[in-house]
Amino acid sequence: MKEQKNKKGKKINYIRFNYSEEFITNIENPTKEDLKNIFNKKYFNYIRRLENRSLGGCINE
Repeated sequence: MKEQKNKKGKKINYIRFNYSEEFITNIENPTKEDLKNIFNKKYFNYIRRLENRSLGGCINE
């Protein structure tokens, strides 16, 4: 991936989340949107914790 810089000249960091996991649902024939919602609920707190750690502080809402 080509390194890019933002307007202030700082390096832009790219983070990719690649998960291969089976999701157990009670939905028969889930749509792509349903799977996306399940993924977001499961990993939202984990991703937010990583983002807060990279910001150098803990933000509680």
